[in-house]
Amino acid sequence: MTQRDPDSTERRLEVLTDRFDDFADETREFMEETRRNQKANEQRFDYIDGILKELRDDSARFKGREYERYVSHTLLSPVSRRLGLRRPRLAHSAAHGTSEELRIRLEDHMDQDDLLDVTLSDAVVRGTHQGEPAYAVVEISVTIGDRDITRAADRAEKLERASGVKTFPVAIGQHIPELQEARARDMDVALIQIGDGE
Repeated sequence: MTQRDPDSTERRLEVLTDRFDDFADETREFMEETRRNQKANEQRFDYIDGILKELRDDSARFKGREYERYVSHTLLSPVSRRLGLRRPRLAHSAAHGTSEELRIRLEDHMDQDDLLDVTLSDAVVRGTHQGEPAYAVVEISVTIGDRDITRAADRAEKLERASGVKTFPVAIGQHIPELQEARARDMDVALIQIGDGE
């Protein structure tokens, strides 16, 4: 049996200890670099998520505007059928502005804030209902929400009060959630579902 030199064993132990210490230092450096890279990657992903959210929001706004444009060109027939309006015509739309007749009628009987609010409606339809003049204030949204129903009701009430003409609140959408159906019934807002034309 060979005996090892104690000095040699000690030197080997020192070398192994040094190697282990070097390895531990390299591992700490590697872990620290990994943490820095992970933090940098998280920041990049947060930035990309922000851009994707903006793109989704822009896309939704674009889809909403396109849907509103489509519906504003096709709403007379469904609105007149739903409300029983005869001889319907647009008195106001976001795309075409406000008719002179409606503007004159409203300017004389409405303060500027209410006038602005009513003219922010997506559309106002004029026709006759049971032989009497009538309006319908229309809010258009891809998915009808509480705001659409509330705005339609509020704006219709303002227009009716100022004009003295029966005014129906209407919300048109491609999607009508059940909760909004109940809310619309409670607020006496007519709901109309129209596809996107695709």
